[in-house]
Amino acid sequence: MPGKFEVYKDAAGKFRFRLNAENNRIVAASEAYEQHASCIKGVKSVQKNCNAEIEDMTIEGKRISNPKYQVFCDENAKFRFHLNASNGEIIAQSEGYETKEGCMNGIEAFR
Repeated sequence: MPGKFEVYKDAAGKFRFRLNAENNRIVAASEAYEQHASCIKGVKSVQKNCNAEIEDMTIEGKRISNPKYQVFCDENAKFRFHLNASNGEIIAQSEGYETKEGCMNGIEAFR
């Protein structure tokens, strides 16, 4: 069974979506949207861009244009990824992973 999107209202009354993996763990979540319709457009943008290339910011190397996943380390030394749309906007961001392998598995679950 593939992962599934969940659209919900946060504590501030804004709309968000998250992708839950088969094991029901959250793979990634969206930014806040004012309107439900805008949140649904965000889900559709993820579906459209989910097979983008991966740019690993943790190593020196080739940089690619959007749409793309960007893998990076946060200030707590956790691995994370963003999915950027073709306009450069972040449409989803992951939870923190202990290992880069876990982060890459999160991207695969997203795909």
